[in-house]
Amino acid sequence: MKTVVVIPTYDEKENVRTMAKAVLDLEPLTLNLELLFVDDNSPDGTGDVIEEMMKTEPRIHCLHREKKEGLGRAYVAGFQKAIELGADLIIQMDCDFSHDPKDIPRLIEAMKDADLVIEAASENINIKKQIFKTLSETCKPETILSSNTSSISIAEIASAVSDPTKVIGMHFFNPAPVMKLLELIPGIKTSEETLAVLRDDVGPKMGKVVITSKDHAGFIVNSLMEPMINEAIYLLDSGVGTKEDIDTGAKVGLNHPMGPLELADLAGLDVVCAVLDVMYNDSKNPKYAPCPLLKRMVSAGLYGRKCGHGFYDYTDK
Repeated sequence: MKTVVVIPTYDEKENVRTMAKAVLDLEPLTLNLELLFVDDNSPDGTGDVIEEMMKTEPRIHCLHREKKEGLGRAYVAGFQKAIELGADLIIQMDCDFSHDPKDIPRLIEAMKDADLVIEAASENINIKKQIFKTLSETCKPETILSSNTSSISIAEIASAVSDPTKVIGMHFFNPAPVMKLLELIPGIKTSEETLAVLRDDVGPKMGKVVITSKDHAGFIVNSLMEPMINEAIYLLDSGVGTKEDIDTGAKVGLNHPMGPLELADLAGLDVVCAVLDVMYNDSKNPKYAPCPLLKRMVSAGLYGRKCGHGFYDYTDK
């Protein structure tokens, strides 16, 4: 299985070498893995660094784009380039087609002969159901249709397809090429055969540690993580501690690799808020109600690392 990992650079000149090494050092995929950077031609020299790496590493590729094209079109172009590279599996980070919905049909057209499709659109049930409806009408009958949703019901997503036995949740963790965990979520109609293919074959071949969760809002990991992030935001909002002290408390006192506010910035505050909304609407449990500060920040466009501002300022990083 040839895997192409598609990664946008986000003007991160200092990070591309580290990310390239982290991805290409992965096992057991090393011999069949290639890396495609989607570069935005920014003046910081990121593209030059990528071009330099390409001279000595044939598994690294670069697709140059213009910022004015928008992320949706850039990601579709990255997907098409990965297909040209002969990818059997494409891992695309921060894939959010809600910015350019008209690109979805062109992406789907490329998937007609796929054995496995991994959808990674934004946490919006209407967008996901439209994608799965189109996939069901386009892909061959035996294709497994999986969603990288962080919280939305697999059964509800599967209601849009003709054969719900082939639909399953396949939840990766950010950054997907580096993080080892894969959370599988069978829906109420998902077949044991579909689950077994991903649990016993695809997941291990990708070098993942596989766990299985019931189709419960938030599944296992987010049911643990999202309330912690939400509580950290409440602590910040109420003045119990500074953002630095809250994150340091988690890192040093709980031995977490990063603090909850840092983690929220990495995941995207809009994503965190959307996941909490889904969990709260499903359960009506007040512990999942997004903190008002989080909602205000999302409304203000402060999404975290991907836009340069969240709980921390990333404009100089």
